[in-house]
Amino acid sequence: MLEIIDNIGYMKLMDGTSLLAHKKSTEQKIEDNKKAGHVFSNEESEMFFKNAYFLWKHRAEIRKDSKMLLASVRVSSGTANCCSLKDATLGAFLDFWDTTEGAPIKNSEGNNAVLCRIGLGRSEADTCKLADELGNVADTSIDLACHRLSKFAAINRHYHKYAEQYEACSLESVLVSLQVEKREIKWPLYRENIKLFYEHREEICKRKEWFYATIPLSVFGTRNPIFIGVMLTLWQRGNERFMHKCEKCGHTAYVYSFAGSPMSGIGSISYQCFHCGEYGHITKDGFGSRMKALKDIREELLKDKEGVDEVPLETLIANLMKN
Repeated sequence: MLEIIDNIGYMKLMDGTSLLAHKKSTEQKIEDNKKAGHVFSNEESEMFFKNAYFLWKHRAEIRKDSKMLLASVRVSSGTANCCSLKDATLGAFLDFWDTTEGAPIKNSEGNNAVLCRIGLGRSEADTCKLADELGNVADTSIDLACHRLSKFAAINRHYHKYAEQYEACSLESVLVSLQVEKREIKWPLYRENIKLFYEHREEICKRKEWFYATIPLSVFGTRNPIFIGVMLTLWQRGNERFMHKCEKCGHTAYVYSFAGSPMSGIGSISYQCFHCGEYGHITKDGFGSRMKALKDIREELLKDKEGVDEVPLETLIANLMKN
């Protein structure tokens, strides 16, 4: 006999497919009602704007998880926060981007971007916004904004009825999950080939499509993507924050990853010594200056990236191994 599970249901996506969903408990519904009318902070709005293109790129993973699709992404101001739309969901934005010429479109600098706020331009707080692939957000004006807003509202109504019944996770947890998944898949490719990158640094620096290959390094306070050229430049310039005396043989080792607190400055570094092959991970202060050095180099090198179609990290590694 088939067991019936009371807290499980199904939500139908806009393409007609069904997705398993978990019903809210009575306690959760009561708690959600208490939060009704909550005004999102500017920080929460900016988190969505700056990560909008990243979310669109990962729409396939998000569409596999009902809690992610139903994550609330209301912004603190602008038309997308008007009461007629109620609580906008991430699923609504994904479908809007895919069906209403919302993504990808080019911004004024020629970068791929998504429309992350649909405003009618009646006031400064009611403008349209574009978020590009580099994390830049800018105000923009678009044709037929009213048409796009009506389309978004219709899509959102479809998802909102499910958001009232089923559990959702926060937008922040969606971003964390996607970043962790991305890092776990790509990280071994990066870590296990640090020496390969360094040995072929001259070749990589000569070819921009190699130089701007993205690495799975994410540092608090520094925008993504971070590319291999950033690390090579820091190493080549002999930046002391990215050098470390190998604990095993005493030779200079190269820092390829770090983390820490911008408040205390205390953190940790991961390094590899090319002399003895030792991998190390130790607690070390100086997180703030290390973060600033990486951020400054990234911004300096980013100026020359326009028009470059960088290769995936795995493609770069395959090409280097052929040589």
